[in-house]
Amino acid sequence: MMKSQRSWIFAALIGIIILVLILPVNAANSSIDAGVKNQFLYQGQLVDERETGPGLAPAHWAVNANTPDPTVASTSITVPAMNWVYGCSATSATMLFGYYDRNGYPKMYTGPTNGGVFPLTNAAWGTGECPLTASHKGKDGRTTKGHVDDYWYATDSTADPYYSHWTQHSPLDSVGDYMGTNQYKKWHNTDGSTTFYFNSNGAPLYDYTGSESASPAKRDGAHGMKLFAQYKGYTVPTNGVYNQYINPYKSNGFTYAQYKAEINAGRPVLIQVTGHTMLGVGYSGTNQVILHDTWDYSGHTMTWGGYYAGRQHYGVTVFHLNPATTTAQIHGKVSNSVTGAAVPGATVSIKGRTTTSDSSGNYIISGLTPSSGNTLTATKTGYYKYTKTGITLAANKNLLSNIPITPVASTGVYRIVLTWNAEPRDLDSHLITPLISGSTYHIYYSNRGSLTSLPYAHLDQDARYGYGPETVTIQKHYAGTYKYYVYQYAGTGTLSSSKAKVLVYRGSSLLKTYNVPTTGSGYYWRVFNLNGGTGAITTINTISTGPQGLSPGEVSAAADTEVKKSSTDSADQQFALPPGL
Repeated sequence: MMKSQRSWIFAALIGIIILVLILPVNAANSSIDAGVKNQFLYQGQLVDERETGPGLAPAHWAVNANTPDPTVASTSITVPAMNWVYGCSATSATMLFGYYDRNGYPKMYTGPTNGGVFPLTNAAWGTGECPLTASHKGKDGRTTKGHVDDYWYATDSTADPYYSHWTQHSPLDSVGDYMGTNQYKKWHNTDGSTTFYFNSNGAPLYDYTGSESASPAKRDGAHGMKLFAQYKGYTVPTNGVYNQYINPYKSNGFTYAQYKAEINAGRPVLIQVTGHTMLGVGYSGTNQVILHDTWDYSGHTMTWGGYYAGRQHYGVTVFHLNPATTTAQIHGKVSNSVTGAAVPGATVSIKGRTTTSDSSGNYIISGLTPSSGNTLTATKTGYYKYTKTGITLAANKNLLSNIPITPVASTGVYRIVLTWNAEPRDLDSHLITPLISGSTYHIYYSNRGSLTSLPYAHLDQDARYGYGPETVTIQKHYAGTYKYYVYQYAGTGTLSSSKAKVLVYRGSSLLKTYNVPTTGSGYYWRVFNLNGGTGAITTINTISTGPQGLSPGEVSAAADTEVKKSSTDSADQQFALPPGL
């Protein structure tokens, strides 16, 4: 054989070998795991492509099965649990992002539900719905088409309803948008499915983007998670997102010890089983994973590397975030301090930032500079202005601060509003009436009075968990002296450190403002006397250890032997302001 012929044959053989190595290998090949859709070389390494989903619960599956054994020591983190929302992978990723929203990354979810904080289940939006997973017109206040409207047709469908009919929504705003879930025209994922890529040898595959320019284009779901976090203003560290086969599925894969380390660090992990994605939130025993399976709101267990609902555990998706930038957020609900009803349309302001409470009374203000000594205000026509001082906005925290605002009284009607800080947690308003039709009345939490009969004075709320307000209304006033004082019923700290304030209104006019004295000790704060005949107010404003200026009958219920508050009375808790997260 001539030398030129040998060279030609050798070159042809090399070309055939290269061609075989670079062409995708069909998953029907018996040497490849049945869950692998394609296999190909990428930067010299064999990569597996897995299309995961839809991940619906099998027909025989028993809800709340495989729950953790309470007798076995376990470690877990509190992570939202969701039922399936237009694809198991996006649902599991949403639980992860919902967890971070509640733990220092408050921009992940900024909708109106739950005061802008992602809830612990998706029940508020109805079965199979979550705007963070897949935005949907008519859900969570959305008035335009979203992910579901544009991409969803039916399970396993290749149809994208928007295609050739309307322009898809912009900007992309849900987890499924960025992961490529349900998007067949752009990312070749059927309805309910998401694609993930793995190094075949068991090594981690970091932030894979190699198939986005292929034909058809494909997106790795883990990379999509990174893009979603960036859309929300957060960053992912180098090598902070990756897919990896597990040990024992691959001998050099991600280990159970590594999984436990992620949980101990407060980081949930996506658990990949054949055709389905779940979220690992804890561990127990020597080899058990505690997980949310996207089929109910319970925690479940699975043996590491074993099977769940007949699906083999083969891999994980690990996701890390860089520390959030130092911003703060405040949220809460504006409610009527007299009736407890939500107050929509109230203007809420802090640090020069303003928003309006929604139809459910909820408000949220994000992107605030961490600082202390801030003032929160709320105004609305028909209500007195609400002011709360001394607010601390902590870095990467979402402060809960509910706002009870008081409706303006009718002409001639008095309203006395008491507010204070978190501690002492329970301050009580007390009003002693003058003699009315032969009787003196003591208005306080155990005898709230009435506005429609004698004494025509009433305590609207008994706030027992800090801040107030407690509002006393005098509908009709009689000649003689009304005596108003505050008693410290419970809690740590003192009256003098409580930052308590009393506002006295008549109709729409603010008559007096009293700040608790910063000197003096005791449980009684005598604030003022009101002459019911002339309207004259006599200032007292002193703290004392005893009921000076009150007769024994007027303080019988305010002393240490006063009527105890029922521990089962939760009506007041609805309007209390928790001190924060």
